[in-house]
Amino acid sequence: MPEVNESPVSWQEFLESYPPSSNAVRVSDVVNQNEYINLPRLNLYCPNGSCAANMFFDSIGGSPYYKSGSLYFFKYKCRHCGDNIKIYAIEFPDCGDDKVVSVIKFGELPAFGQPIPKKLLALLGNDKSLMFQGRQAENQGLGIGAFSYYRRIIENNWKLLLDKMIEVTKIVDPCNTEMIDGLEKLKNQNQFSQAVKTAAPAVPQALLIDGQNPLLLIHKALSIGIHGLTDEKCLEYATDVRVVLSELMEKMAALRADNLELKKSVRRLAQLK
Repeated sequence: MPEVNESPVSWQEFLESYPPSSNAVRVSDVVNQNEYINLPRLNLYCPNGSCAANMFFDSIGGSPYYKSGSLYFFKYKCRHCGDNIKIYAIEFPDCGDDKVVSVIKFGELPAFGQPIPKKLLALLGNDKSLMFQGRQAENQGLGIGAFSYYRRIIENNWKLLLDKMIEVTKIVDPCNTEMIDGLEKLKNQNQFSQAVKTAAPAVPQALLIDGQNPLLLIHKALSIGIHGLTDEKCLEYATDVRVVLSELMEKMAALRADNLELKKSVRRLAQLK
């Protein structure tokens, strides 16, 4: 059974940060001195409405006895809401030694990684299946595949994304007609790369991500020819595109929600006599 790492990772890190794979990983701190499996507290994303953030998860049930070659199902529950459950399917293919053992994570439910923002899925419409496929490829470490899916998603939906950005710009900076017109003109181009290259758009300060224009960031990543890149480097860029796109959608959703709340407050105060 091939192993993907020379230096062992901690059991907690493996459960939290490694996606399911058929490859074995060398892991430390799995077994205690009494030959029972340690079940450490984990820091995982909880999608429950009252959480929607990283929370502590505790194991449900006692620690089982360690036996190589056996398949285990470990169940964890969110400490904060007490509702969300995480299940791991784990196998220990060989004995290892007293401190380090080989571990395979065959699967986990809910799926590995933070969920795709609902606002992004709503924007993509019929292309949301491409987003799920890209996320799955990313989780499996398939960089070229993930990058190709995300590139196709952007090319298919960049005008819809611009419409959302224009809508938010009219909310946060309604008097900036030059910026709004600039974003509108981009839609006259046939391709995303062509549009951004022709006229790098200005966007509202509120939509900058770490001080950078999100459209330019995505354009830079997608302009790279993947044929000369390693799969690992493609995976990095694919993850970057997804993270920036997700953050942009979250920012726009928050700004629209803030504007709605502001309008409600103004309306209530205006009605006072």
